[in-house]
Amino acid sequence: MAGDQGTGLPEHVFPEWKAINSSVGELHLFWKFHSRFCGKAEEVELMQRILPFPYAIIRKGLLFSIIMEIRRLMDPAQYRGDINLSLERLVEVIKDHVPTALHEQLAKMREEIHAHCLPIIKWGNKRVGHAGKDMALGLATEKLPEVDEQHFESALAMMHDLLKQIHAHFNGPDTPMPFPEPTGDAEVLLDYIRTGHYAKQAGLRRCLID
Repeated sequence: MAGDQGTGLPEHVFPEWKAINSSVGELHLFWKFHSRFCGKAEEVELMQRILPFPYAIIRKGLLFSIIMEIRRLMDPAQYRGDINLSLERLVEVIKDHVPTALHEQLAKMREEIHAHCLPIIKWGNKRVGHAGKDMALGLATEKLPEVDEQHFESALAMMHDLLKQIHAHFNGPDTPMPFPEPTGDAEVLLDYIRTGHYAKQAGLRRCLID
């Protein structure tokens, strides 16, 4: 039996599909907001000058949320008897509902995503998930991997591609897959902050002139 909302996924699979698809979609939104809000040097300099502490909180909160979400999506299907809502679990739970060749392809895609995300997972384990003394105090001889913006972009694109393959099999390649689009809210927030800052500076100049 198919799931609700017009999806062709089996009914018992649909809740997990929906949860994982929502997690990947939220991850995309958080990343797009982070890359826009924290992506341009001149705006970073302005934020650090006029709102250093709030900006640092937003930036760190966004980055840590993104890293933790990636770590969760890369979890094994089960751990100590508990089932995880992860990409590996999704590939596992649809195994009996797709051709063997497609399942092997999906499993390989999941493995490639996990391998690609290993530097992010390692960074997250050392800096977000745990507080190892040597790493926290800068005493560790081990160096954390360099993870640039393109690495995150590629990881998110690979996850999206995996979900699209599953959706296309159950709904047909021409059926749009629900997925959130970037909203532009980061630009709106930046504009409010810039406008407020420039208005305040203009007001101060008028006070000096008067």
